[in-house]
Amino acid sequence: MDFGTTEKAQKAISKRYELNSRVLKLEWVTPKHTDWYKIVPVLFPKHCLNLALVNGISSPLEVNERLQAGKVQLRADSTAMVNAEYIVSEAQVEAAAVQALANRASRKPQERSPFSSEFLACLHPRHSINDAVGVFGVNKDTKHILFVIISMVEEEIVSLDNLCQSLSAQPEEITLLSNVANKQKICAAYDISVAEMEMASDENLGMLPSILTKMSVGMLVR
Repeated sequence: MDFGTTEKAQKAISKRYELNSRVLKLEWVTPKHTDWYKIVPVLFPKHCLNLALVNGISSPLEVNERLQAGKVQLRADSTAMVNAEYIVSEAQVEAAAVQALANRASRKPQERSPFSSEFLACLHPRHSINDAVGVFGVNKDTKHILFVIISMVEEEIVSLDNLCQSLSAQPEEITLLSNVANKQKICAAYDISVAEMEMASDENLGMLPSILTKMSVGMLVR
């Protein structure tokens, strides 16, 4: 799967979420903290992205260590804990996941990195896993965490209620990502200029096209 294909997928994702965001502004959505927010990624219809925005975890680094050690009800190789301050919408997550899956599909099994590592790298504009962990990974001060899990469509994973109970966390609506997002930190991470921001009609969601562009350009220089 070539770069052009995934770039087209990113443009389709951006357009779809732009339309969805307009609908959400016109409709009242009743909060339902029931379970994972699920996305079947573009180009990979057999896979499912499971997203959950949570807060209240007292020690994010400790939880991440437990995850890597297999002491959480999730698989470390298919689960990423992301600092939600750097995420403006689900589209940003889906675009990185599509690229990560494409990268893995193009490599021999023995050359593949875990999805969690590949996903974080694809979020970063330079696609550097080391830099990505420092920017998008959780730290001791992280307040809002976005859990991102890749699974097969028919695969069952732990319920969000059970996970939150085990971590003493509180789930939040995924639509609050744009409110949690930190504009200054995102602009610094993706090198988004003042001119780009001034052209955006929405302060946070308006950054999405620039973010997806920087993620795509990063593939050319990786």
